[in-house]
Amino acid sequence: MSCQTTLYPEAMRKIPDNLPINEDSTAYDDVYRGAPVAAGKKSMAYALTFQSDTKTLKDTEVAKQRQRIVRRLERELGAVLRG
Repeated sequence: MSCQTTLYPEAMRKIPDNLPINEDSTAYDDVYRGAPVAAGKKSMAYALTFQSDTKTLKDTEVAKQRQRIVRRLERELGAVLRG
Protein backbone atom coordinates (compact mmCIF):
# COMPACT_ATOMS: atom_id res chain seq x y z
CA MET A 1 0.00 0.00 0.00
CA SER A 2 1.31 3.40 -0.85
CA CYS A 3 0.16 6.15 1.55
CA GLN A 4 1.50 9.59 2.31
CA THR A 5 0.84 10.27 6.00
CA THR A 6 -0.95 7.16 7.24
CA LEU A 7 0.48 5.33 10.22
CA TYR A 8 0.18 1.62 10.99
CA PRO A 9 -2.41 1.92 13.82
CA GLU A 10 -4.65 4.15 11.69
CA ALA A 11 -4.58 1.71 8.78
CA MET A 12 -5.21 -1.29 11.04
CA ARG A 13 -8.29 0.41 12.54
CA LYS A 14 -9.76 0.53 9.03
CA ILE A 15 -9.79 -3.26 8.74
CA PRO A 16 -13.35 -4.43 9.48
CA ASP A 17 -13.80 -6.22 12.81
CA ASN A 18 -15.87 -9.04 11.37
CA LEU A 19 -13.12 -10.51 9.19
CA PRO A 20 -11.58 -13.90 10.03
CA ILE A 21 -8.20 -12.42 10.94
CA ASN A 22 -6.07 -13.78 13.76
CA GLU A 23 -5.15 -10.53 15.50
CA ASP A 24 -2.27 -12.19 17.35
CA SER A 25 -0.66 -12.82 13.96
CA THR A 26 -1.29 -9.38 12.48
CA ALA A 27 1.82 -7.30 12.05
CA TYR A 28 3.23 -4.20 10.45
CA ASP A 29 5.83 -5.70 8.17
CA ASP A 30 7.76 -2.89 6.49
CA VAL A 31 7.83 0.74 5.43
CA TYR A 32 9.82 1.95 2.43
CA ARG A 33 10.50 5.35 0.91
CA GLY A 34 12.41 5.74 -2.32
CA ALA A 35 12.28 4.66 -5.95
CA PRO A 36 9.98 3.45 -7.40
CA VAL A 37 7.63 4.92 -4.76
CA ALA A 38 6.64 8.49 -5.67
CA ALA A 39 8.22 11.40 -3.80
CA GLY A 40 6.28 12.26 -0.65
CA LYS A 41 4.79 8.77 -0.46
CA LYS A 42 5.72 5.68 1.48
CA SER A 43 5.06 2.02 0.92
CA MET A 44 3.66 0.12 3.90
CA ALA A 45 3.50 -3.67 4.06
CA TYR A 46 1.31 -5.68 6.42
CA ALA A 47 1.18 -9.35 7.33
CA LEU A 48 -2.32 -10.62 8.09
CA THR A 49 -3.24 -14.17 9.03
CA PHE A 50 -6.76 -15.18 8.05
CA GLN A 51 -8.11 -17.95 10.24
CA SER A 52 -11.47 -19.47 11.13
CA ASP A 53 -12.31 -21.49 14.24
CA THR A 54 -15.05 -23.35 12.39
CA LYS A 55 -13.69 -24.25 8.95
CA THR A 56 -10.81 -24.21 6.53
CA LEU A 57 -10.87 -20.98 4.56
CA LYS A 58 -10.77 -21.25 0.79
CA ASP A 59 -8.48 -19.09 -1.33
CA THR A 60 -11.51 -17.36 -2.85
CA GLU A 61 -12.86 -16.44 0.60
CA VAL A 62 -9.55 -14.93 1.68
CA ALA A 63 -9.15 -13.07 -1.64
CA LYS A 64 -12.62 -11.54 -1.24
CA GLN A 65 -11.83 -10.34 2.30
CA ARG A 66 -8.45 -9.00 1.20
CA GLN A 67 -10.16 -7.01 -1.54
CA ARG A 68 -12.60 -5.58 1.05
CA ILE A 69 -9.63 -4.35 3.08
CA VAL A 70 -7.90 -2.83 0.04
CA ARG A 71 -11.07 -1.01 -1.11
CA ARG A 72 -11.66 0.42 2.35
CA LEU A 73 -8.06 1.65 2.66
CA GLU A 74 -8.31 3.18 -0.82
CA ARG A 75 -11.59 4.91 -0.01
CA GLU A 76 -10.84 6.11 3.52
CA LEU A 77 -7.09 6.73 3.46
CA GLY A 78 -6.31 7.30 -0.21
CA ALA A 79 -4.06 4.22 -0.23
CA VAL A 80 -2.96 2.72 -3.53
CA LEU A 81 -2.17 -0.97 -3.88
CA ARG A 82 1.26 -1.38 -5.44
CA GLY A 83 1.81 -4.26 -7.72
